[in-house]
Amino acid sequence: MTRLETGYRRLLRLLPGWYRAEREEEMTADFLEGRDPEELEHGAWPGWREVIGTVGLAARTRLAAGNGPASARALGDGVRLFALLGLALNAALTLPALAWGLAMAVSSSAVPFSAGMAGLLALPALAALLTGYPRLAKVLAFATLIGPASVVVEALMMYDGPVSDALTWLLLAALPALALAAGYHADVPRVPVRPALIVSAGVVAMTVLSGAAGWVLGEPRIADPVLYALVGAFFLVRLRDAGLLVGVSLLASVLAARSALWMVPVLDPVPGAETVLAGGAWLTGVAGLAGLSVVAVVLAIRSASALRRLERREGAEGGVGRSS
Repeated sequence: MTRLETGYRRLLRLLPGWYRAEREEEMTADFLEGRDPEELEHGAWPGWREVIGTVGLAARTRLAAGNGPASARALGDGVRLFALLGLALNAALTLPALAWGLAMAVSSSAVPFSAGMAGLLALPALAALLTGYPRLAKVLAFATLIGPASVVVEALMMYDGPVSDALTWLLLAALPALALAAGYHADVPRVPVRPALIVSAGVVAMTVLSGAAGWVLGEPRIADPVLYALVGAFFLVRLRDAGLLVGVSLLASVLAARSALWMVPVLDPVPGAETVLAGGAWLTGVAGLAGLSVVAVVLAIRSASALRRLERREGAEGGVGRSS
């Protein structure tokens, strides 16, 4: 085996086992055909074109849509659901965040304002996805990273900026954008608008309710994890579908990480934080965060179990369980 063939076969390990079993020899033969003998012996790098093509193929096969093993389709459905939920959450958070940023800008802090301005792109990204323009949605989703990323860099360089706020914005923007890029590939059909609108409306309602509770309590970082834990517990009891479990599990994990970052006052030297820490309301927030973390872990375990059951079923049936 030549060095070039060895390098190419290593690259093919990005693909799932069921796909390699069917296509690896054929793909390797096509890749090596017509190559110069010297290149075969000394060229260990397949080239950027092959790398990019294989990465795209890995996304289409590991996060399958319509044609592929049931476990790959379920994982793909879950990642795509998470991308939709994440965009809807960012869009729902945009207007209150922007209003808060405008208020803070008046008091000489423009950090939340710049993050909120970038978050404005989440709404058109969601609209582009629902109307059948996933490529435009991906561009807009990644553009939302500009504001929070710049804020994180600025806060770290200044050593006294609101790092936790910036990190929560970056987390909420980056992970749905990555899920959107990986999950919505060329094999994915157009998003069904009505179910997607219902899901988005549910996310918006949860966000509005959380904001209202935070306004009543005077501290949103206390209300959020409590509400998210209650909603997550409801889905924990109700969900059975592997794809839905994966999507909700990913969102619950991100929300738990967001709440954890947002509730660490040592990262956020905000005047008066010590008063909130001393109050009983903070203990409520910590209890909510603990509950949300438990829900996220249990959802992750159930998601993994559901995917393994599908894989075992495929193995028992003697194939990869492709659908037509």
